[in-house]
Amino acid sequence: MKESWSSVWKKKSSLPFSNNYKTLLLMNGWDTGVSSFSINDWKKFINLIIKKFKIKKGDKVFEIGCGSGAFLLPFYKKKITCYGLDYSSKFIKTCNKIMKKGVFIKAEANDLKKFKRYKFNYIFIHSVFQYFDSMYYANQVMGQLKKISQKGTKVFILDVPNLKKKKTWEQKMIKAIGKKEFDKKYSNLNHLFYPKSFFEKFCKRNNFSLEIISKIKLKKQSSQYRLNYMIKV
Repeated sequence: MKESWSSVWKKKSSLPFSNNYKTLLLMNGWDTGVSSFSINDWKKFINLIIKKFKIKKGDKVFEIGCGSGAFLLPFYKKKITCYGLDYSSKFIKTCNKIMKKGVFIKAEANDLKKFKRYKFNYIFIHSVFQYFDSMYYANQVMGQLKKISQKGTKVFILDVPNLKKKKTWEQKMIKAIGKKEFDKKYSNLNHLFYPKSFFEKFCKRNNFSLEIISKIKLKKQSSQYRLNYMIKV
């Protein structure tokens, strides 16, 4: 049987519980060569976001595809109110264990009705868009963002595979692991790559502004093929 992304995350979420960053990051799938980095670099990346955008205690921060909670934990430790969504009940259970005062709910990313009563200051979707089944699903997710936003909300869609870099990424991967291994690994584990126009069209339709954040990137090899977007509502 070919492996799918859902089966990959099922395996990851079944790792023994621990509240240390190393295990939380492993659960989130950050364990391959092109996606590996130090725990210190992870903390620096998130703390730089917090500092740069002046995210503070009392703000409501929501992550779509929160996984094990590794991204939200630095926010939570600064007493910033954290909310999260993931389709894995095991990941949600982990988040509730490590962030007891947070709100974490099992749901699909294209169905945010359980969060409509909240209006968030900041919304994060970090390294998730590549795992969506289709561009249609991605469009559904984008359409849901309006329901949980308010005037001034900032939406960060981070670590998005850049369509312009897809061929370069494929060539580098094939050179590193060989064509046979590349085909075996990705034949059923497709990564979606996005043109900038995908986000530009959404913002134009909704009168939102779009900015590429080029100076804040996680220090990992695959970042050179990714873009970080910020949408201002």
